[in-house]
Amino acid sequence: MDSVTTNAVLAETMQLLEDTMARIDGAYAPTTIRAYRADFAKFIEFCELHHTDALPASPSIIALYVAELSKQYSASFIRRIVVSISSVHRLNYHADPTKDPEVNLAVRRMHRQIGRHCNQAHAINKNVTACFLTTDDVAITEGIAVFTGTEGDTRLRVKNVTQVGIAGILNLGLGQY
Repeated sequence: MDSVTTNAVLAETMQLLEDTMARIDGAYAPTTIRAYRADFAKFIEFCELHHTDALPASPSIIALYVAELSKQYSASFIRRIVVSISSVHRLNYHADPTKDPEVNLAVRRMHRQIGRHCNQAHAINKNVTACFLTTDDVAITEGIAVFTGTEGDTRLRVKNVTQVGIAGILNLGLGQY
């Protein structure tokens, strides 16, 4: 393929992406549309470098893309990109190539290579609540509040402390330390 044809295909694919984003405007959140646009535009560039079509894409090019991305990005970001590729395909009435076993294996390899980092907060259960409601001993150091109660210490991240009279009001973060 010569450069004129390549540029025409690239322009046509980018225009199709823009048409798709315009068509879904109002049906999806602006942040979702922005992510789809950015993620798929990068995928189009990757496909261009590998002289293959981005829409519809082959499972092998998506698997290769996942492998390349896993060298520098987090697992959650790569999963978001795969979802964007899937959504743009489905919105354009193409079969979803991300459901292919080859892509599935690439995503599994990526998870084994870089792991699944999770920052999920621990639940503030009955015992934790009882500990910080029944104690007078609270120490706050470097954004961590330590509540010492009869059940032991409970550590929670603190966003900020506001002094109200003698007592302080804690704005707790999303979970235990």
